[in-house]
Amino acid sequence: MIEFQLDYGGYDSRFLGIVLKFFSRESFDLFSQISGATPENVIKIGNRYLLLDESKFFQFCSVSTILPHELRHYHDSLLSPYSNMLFRLRIMSAINGSVLTNFLFQHYELIPVPLEIWLKKPFADKSKRIAWWTKKTNIDRDKLFIYPPNEVEKNINIHLKTYEAIGELVKNKNILDNEEVIIRPFQVFEASAVITQLQNIYNVFGEQHFDGYLDSLNKSDKYTIVLTLLLSLYLQRKENPHFVPLSAIVFWCLMGDYRTDKFKACPSYRFKNLYEYLKTHRLPSKGSNFSDFFEEWSMKLDLSRIEDSFESILVSNEKFENEVKNTVVKNKDTYEEFLKFLALHNLAVKEMIRIYKHDPIQYINTYEYVNNLSHWVAAPIMIEFPFNSKKFIFSIKEIEQNYNVRISKLIDKNTIDLRRAVAYEQFGGKVVFENSELNANMFDEMVLSDFFFSKLSRDSSDFEFVRQAILKPKNKYCPELY
Repeated sequence: MIEFQLDYGGYDSRFLGIVLKFFSRESFDLFSQISGATPENVIKIGNRYLLLDESKFFQFCSVSTILPHELRHYHDSLLSPYSNMLFRLRIMSAINGSVLTNFLFQHYELIPVPLEIWLKKPFADKSKRIAWWTKKTNIDRDKLFIYPPNEVEKNINIHLKTYEAIGELVKNKNILDNEEVIIRPFQVFEASAVITQLQNIYNVFGEQHFDGYLDSLNKSDKYTIVLTLLLSLYLQRKENPHFVPLSAIVFWCLMGDYRTDKFKACPSYRFKNLYEYLKTHRLPSKGSNFSDFFEEWSMKLDLSRIEDSFESILVSNEKFENEVKNTVVKNKDTYEEFLKFLALHNLAVKEMIRIYKHDPIQYINTYEYVNNLSHWVAAPIMIEFPFNSKKFIFSIKEIEQNYNVRISKLIDKNTIDLRRAVAYEQFGGKVVFENSELNANMFDEMVLSDFFFSKLSRDSSDFEFVRQAILKPKNKYCPELY
């Protein structure tokens, strides 16, 4: 079996923009080559890769179309009530986490993480661990975090409840009737991005590339289960599936209003109910009036309308921004960054909603969307290489032409081993976040808070970043990082 990297992106609600992940220097170099090539040369490169083995072909198709895929994730996140609610919870956790992590750094030398798990451990388990720590280290017992001190106990409990809410939102799952299939929210979002990416492959390279890429992609249900289920509805009726109606179905599923529908606003819940409904009712086609279908689905399923969801987003975001403005915090500089970040996020949401309302079909119609990416809000870009023993060597002069380095290891005065960087240029149309470093700084704050408090999954990049934050290196390219 041929092994290859399935995911060259990875939407992360902690970074407001696009995250690109490269597991090899080869894939990054290919991305850079394609980014700087003319459309004609991109097609020529694509035709060469069509003749290579499956892993090379899949690599090319993924790398050459990952930006539209991830941009769709970003735009969906700005338009969807689900993502806006998740963003508000993320900001809340980051603000509280910023204050609490500063307190922990100042008062303790050993902190069990994540605290969300540690604080729920039975006393006997804690006692064994504490005894081992005190025996193996020279740390004074009063410098070991055991229980929250009185001055921050309430704040930590509130903070952990925020993470519980994030976990419930992210992990919410729905099981399809009479089918052993579990759908989670991220899979509905993934369907939207995959449909966009497939449209882009078809537009640029044609049917042969499209068929080959879809065949490889189908090896992972994680990315295609929602799309596979929708295609089955059309094929069972011998109707011709098309990108546009598939996009319309998925978009409606993303647009549940949490103010009116509560948990029923979840994308996976809306998909489950719409999927069951469409088994026995008419399916949209390429030339359909999708606004009529949206109204039908909302009315028949007794779920919120897209127009109401937009209004709810704007009201909820404005209310939350005002609440944050009235929050009193000690860390003034970081707090000011949070306020600016929140205001710019809300501005980006307003702009996306305004453009969508002006001509909804430009967003629903994936052909129009991928051919007019500059029509929408631009996305900051962060690139990341895996945090392992493998080295990704760049000359400092070379990488700093296009990127601001965030995490690296100094090899010599001219070269670094790169792990994370933020692009100077953004992808898409109107720039709202004039400085992508702000987005990266807020990402760092969220990662730090997650690491200490949350049982949400973490990877090696999170551990490495926390090491950097604790070390607080003076030099930009720090040789002590890993």
